[in-house]
Amino acid sequence: YSGMSNPNTSWETCSLRKYLNGPFLQTFFSERDRARIVPTAIPNPGNMRYAPDKPRRETLDNIFLLSLDEVCKYFGDSTALLNAEAREWRWIDDENNQNRIARTLDKNHWWWTRTSGRDQRWAVNVSFDGVIDPDGLWANHIDGGVRPALWMKIDE
Repeated sequence: YSGMSNPNTSWETCSLRKYLNGPFLQTFFSERDRARIVPTAIPNPGNMRYAPDKPRRETLDNIFLLSLDEVCKYFGDSTALLNAEAREWRWIDDENNQNRIARTLDKNHWWWTRTSGRDQRWAVNVSFDGVIDPDGLWANHIDGGVRPALWMKIDE
């Protein structure tokens, strides 16, 4: 999430978004597969704990990171904790942790979401053991991972 150390940076302007939709897309997807990717209007809701009423501007992306809300939706319904009063929860640590673990080369890794954390210098992340941290990490950390997402047309 390099480029997020500026307090005014968001998913819309961060360097990771530019990389995923530029060099990453061009290098790791064939021309045929790129033609099948559906450019998608990506909502950027506010962090449910810190700024639920402050969504960021929608973006149009081929490849994106999941938001905090989407992680809860797609990796097991953790919305009870997501929607709880802020003082009642620090992390989203529940029965869905196993679904959220990113594992490569026999090692678990933490990964970024596109949702801002406690402020615009932080980004929500999912820990190596699948626990969601709504506070996030300082967004210029370089040792985390990404789980790129996309919508693709399936051949019939």
